[in-house]
Parts: sequence; C-alpha cells; structure tokens
Amino acid sequence: MKKIDYDIPLFPTQYAQLLTNFLQSNPQKPDINQQISILEKSLAALESDFMTLQEILRILGTLPSITEDETLPFQFGKALNFTEHGLLGYVWLAKIDPMQLVDALVQHMSIKLPFFQLTTDRETFCIHIQLHDLWELGEARAFLAKIYFGSIYALAEKICGNVEIECDFSGHGPACLTADGTPTQAHVTWKFDCECNRITLQQVKFMESAEKQQFMQSMLSPDHTVPSEPDSHFDNGNQQHNSLEAIVASLVKKSFKDANIESIALQLGIGSRHLRKQLAAEGTSFKEIKSEIRKKFALLYVTETGISLHDIAQMLGFGDQASFTRAYRSWTGTTPGDARRLATKQPDIQ
Repeated sequence: MKKIDYDIPLFPTQYAQLLTNFLQSNPQKPDINQQISILEKSLAALESDFMTLQEILRILGTLPSITEDETLPFQFGKALNFTEHGLLGYVWLAKIDPMQLVDALVQHMSIKLPFFQLTTDRETFCIHIQLHDLWELGEARAFLAKIYFGSIYALAEKICGNVEIECDFSGHGPACLTADGTPTQAHVTWKFDCECNRITLQQVKFMESAEKQQFMQSMLSPDHTVPSEPDSHFDNGNQQHNSLEAIVASLVKKSFKDANIESIALQLGIGSRHLRKQLAAEGTSFKEIKSEIRKKFALLYVTETGISLHDIAQMLGFGDQASFTRAYRSWTGTTPGDARRLATKQPDIQ
C-alpha cells in the first residue's frame, strides 16, 4: 500500500462501536472501564463514520490491556455473527448452502474490514482461508487476525467438525484462546509461529433441505444448536459405525483424490488383499463404498450448491468433467447439468 492510503477513511466506525459494546458486556480485566473510556473518547473525537488506518493504529496503541489480551479479540470476533455484520437478511432470504455462507462472509469481511486480503482454497471437505497482510500491520496484526478468526469460527462451528488455526505470530497456547466456558461443536487446534495466518475448516458438511432449514433457524437464535454429527445423513441405515465398511468410508471421505485401496490399506496398517477379503466378508467392496459415497455427495453438490461442475468433478476425484458426467448419468439416468437446471427451475406462476 502507498503511504497516502493510510490516511484514507476506509474502515467503518461501526465495528469500533461494536467492540465498545462487547467490552461493556464482557468485563474481563480490572482496568477494562478505563480502557473503554479511552476508546469512547477516541471515537467521539472522530469526524466521520469511517476511520483511517492511521487512526485505528493510534487508538489501538492506547489500549494495550485489550490488544495484548490472548483471548479477547477471538471472543470479540465470535460475537460478530451474521446479525452484527448486517448479513442476516441476506442469509435468511437467499437460503444458500452453508458452504456458500463461508464465501459470503469472506467477501463481506474483505470489503467492510479490509485489513487483510482473504483468499479461499477448497479441497474435498476442507476450506482454507488465508489472511494476507495488506498494510504491514506490525504489532496490531495478531489482534486483528484473531478477530477475523473468531468471526469465521462463529460460522465454522455450526457447519464443520474441526477447525485448525495457523498464526504467523507467537501465542501462549490454544487453551486460553478456546476456553470460553461454552461448549463448541467444532474442535479447534491452534498453531503459532507458522508461515502464514490461515484458518482451515475441516469435515465441512452439506445439508439436506430439512437440516438446512434448522441451520438457518440457528442463525436467528444463539441458543439454538444443530446436530453435531457431520455425516449422519450419509450413513447407511444398517451400517454399524465400527464396521470396517464405515472405517473405510470415513477415510475415503477425507480425500477422494488420493483414495484407492492401496492407500486406505496402508492407513489401516494391513495389506490391500486382506482389506479386499475383509470387505467381501461384510458383503461389500472398496469400489462399491467409494462409488456410493461419490454418488451421495455428487447429488448434494449438484442440486444444493452453486459449485461449478468442473470443480465438483475435481473434488470427487474424477480425472475430468466428462468422466464425472458419465458416472452421474449411470447413477441417476440424467446429466449433472440437467439435474442442476431441474433443481433450480422455478415453478411457473399461474
């Protein structure tokens, strides 16, 4: 960034006021009232509804008790839910897939809080969101990054099984950052002194219509919880969770691209021939397991999300889109393109 950019009012004071409200409702330090008073006076002296980066860095420099706290910025970020971001109406009316909500939140934060450039990278069931420091934020980078992490986590805990957070700064360990006295549905792993700032959402689930409606309702009520088992609606009704079939299926779901019988057998510590025999004894095969999982996720990806067919093919481990189309036709009798058009077609108004 150019030096002149630091003096352009780009950042809405709305979020500074939200921080003040959060501190008032969550007194955590003996001198918090003094820090709140300093923050309120600084905001009152502003002449615009937007702040420059110079003003933000100056104000943060007067609040060491807040900015140096290991827990507070992450918890404040968690409090920045869709309502606080002003996205609740969009979320409720759009009825988009939870996976797409991640993209919506990332885009919104990139525009409203442009401290970092956010880039998203997807794997089969993972979303990597990396924070790129645009401004050389220095000592403020850790404080601001944790706010981003907390806000993304507030969504992530509802739609995935695990979250990994990598920080390019030092910290005192994950326990003090995650122990907020409330149960969470997603396990969090913190790593410090890494090469980048990145949050990874693992075991992201896709929801059928009824579960999606329940999830949307949870966006309205902080006390509402959704089922914590990410893959419950993919389970075969008579499949035991501790069977070899279930174990193999869980390994296949982690990465379709690398899932073959040799790699799965290696992870299980047995030979591929022995694995084939054991699966045959359960009345199935590796090919059948992988095909069934691919089919179920393909149906959800095609009809419930806006992910491109090319990306779906890659995510499910197909060599190209043509191979995916042939497989989809063999499963359903129609092409993925026709299935998506049918799923998104609006009924005619009489």
